Amino acid sequence: MSFHPDSLPDLEGKVFIVTGGNSG
Repeated sequence: MSFHPDSLPDLEGKVFIVTGGNSG
């Protein structure tokens, strides 16, 4: 699961939480 807030500015918040929670 490699999501980038730059690519999905619309889901920046969700992406940030997902990456932060999943990545650690």
